[in-house]
Amino acid sequence: MKVILLGAGGMGRWAAHTAVSFKLITRLTVADHNLAYARQLADHCGSKAQAMALDVTDQRALLRALQAHDVVLNCVGPYYRFGLPTLKAAIEAGCHYLDLCDDWEPTLEILQLSEPARQAAITAIIGLGASPGISNLLAMKLATQFDYVEELYTGWHVESAFEVADSHAAIIHWVHQFTGQIAVYENGRQQSAKPLEGVTLNYPGVGERTFYTLGHPEAVTLPLSLPQLKISKNLMHMSHQTYEGIIQLAKAVNEGQMSVEQAAARIAQDQLDNPTLEDIIPAGSGAVPSLFAWAQGSSKGKREQRAIGLRAFAPGMGGMTGIPLAVGLYLLAEGQLTKRGVLTPEAAFNPDAFLHIFSQYCTYPKPVTPDELVYITSITI
Repeated sequence: MKVILLGAGGMGRWAAHTAVSFKLITRLTVADHNLAYARQLADHCGSKAQAMALDVTDQRALLRALQAHDVVLNCVGPYYRFGLPTLKAAIEAGCHYLDLCDDWEPTLEILQLSEPARQAAITAIIGLGASPGISNLLAMKLATQFDYVEELYTGWHVESAFEVADSHAAIIHWVHQFTGQIAVYENGRQQSAKPLEGVTLNYPGVGERTFYTLGHPEAVTLPLSLPQLKISKNLMHMSHQTYEGIIQLAKAVNEGQMSVEQAAARIAQDQLDNPTLEDIIPAGSGAVPSLFAWAQGSSKGKREQRAIGLRAFAPGMGGMTGIPLAVGLYLLAEGQLTKRGVLTPEAAFNPDAFLHIFSQYCTYPKPVTPDELVYITSITI
């Protein structure tokens, strides 16, 4: 199987190194607008890899590149700019497609291309990173613990976020999703709302905590697979000091005093000047974990609240984001993913099967067995 990787940055590096380890991947083309970056990554990936200079905004060049490959891994963000046109090119080229789309707006647009993708006999998996991606699969696994689930939240811990230096595009995405208006699912329907609204949850095994809303694909895609949901939102957990800083930046962007890019640059510089990142927080540590899902519903006649997280993580932000993309490629190459059309992670994969494979890459803070990867807590209300 011939694979082309778009983007030789922090996420793409992990996807590339993982992909070339699969026997069925016979060639990996690393494509980037900066040929030097592409060559450096291709050299590190070994004899299967080659480099290509490619500007993804050049639709003719992009189409020619995709036509020469079986699968494209799209690691070029932000996806509200580059997601939709790249998938359109993949459909025209007849090339299977996987990406890390973490913006809710293009997610809804991209899902509209499902029928053209089916007609082209291609599989397109969108949002297959940490969040969205692993978060969706954790949420779906958690939902199966209930007879009926009404509320489902996904989220992450800001202070234990992975190295922002891995991707400046990730910071731009973050600012974009805590400014303006976002989509949430409430009262059984999708609605527009302000981000950074407080949500208080009793996290089983941790206690009552306040979280803050953020625009993200999970909130708009999980209800498609779980139509009984009444509420679905994506959340951030953070200190009050971090929250106050974000609120001030959001206000400046919303009032036109600075752009999203300027706000992102300020965050990046502040982290360089004042590094305050905490260590990764595994589930079961007594604190809100770095990545989690929380649900409320009914199980065997009892009202329950349950939470799910990981006991171990792939290394760094790049590993947690790029490796799931490569795992999706593996399942596609192995013929374990035969659905066609545009699919979200929860629509494409069995959570247990995917997490079983992903567990072998989760070595921090220590390696775990597949059965140990996921940690679930619950309380009866």
